[in-house]
Amino acid sequence: MDRPYIAIFGSSRVRPGDPLYALAEELGFRLAQAGYNVCNGGYGGVMEASARGCRRGGGRALGVPIAGSGTPNAYVDELAPARDLWERLRTLVETGSGYVVLPGGTGTLLELAMVWELAYKGWARSAPIWVWEPFWGPVLQRIQSEPASEGLAPGLNPLDLLRPVGTIEEILIDLSGASR
Repeated sequence: MDRPYIAIFGSSRVRPGDPLYALAEELGFRLAQAGYNVCNGGYGGVMEASARGCRRGGGRALGVPIAGSGTPNAYVDELAPARDLWERLRTLVETGSGYVVLPGGTGTLLELAMVWELAYKGWARSAPIWVWEPFWGPVLQRIQSEPASEGLAPGLNPLDLLRPVGTIEEILIDLSGASR
């Protein structure tokens, strides 16, 4: 049986010993234990940690690095090199059966915005987008406070597409109710 992939986005700067690294490693492990693989950019930080955890849990990690932009981490089981950032994002969006957005910088913000906008416009298949609420909550609150005249489509609040979470357990409970 093919395992579905969960795309994981987050900081490339964290290292072993950092709480975010530990969180991402545990997330990868728990997803693998629940029957999922992970996909991510294939580099360091959250990407390395989630791949490491997934492998430890018996799953596989797909890395989607940008060709010529660095060395993929040692825990990636399969590579799908992309020509550029847009191809990388497209591959991750198309591969993921769900998306976890952990704390990160501008690259992670771009990944969140892309997957969220594609879902909002109906240009990507319907899949859960879990956002780490302790970190992304202020961004979501700011968007929530914007008036409808700022471009929100009638009848659909884009925030309804996001699933704010603060624990790995919340993601796993959500996945246990999802059909694969």
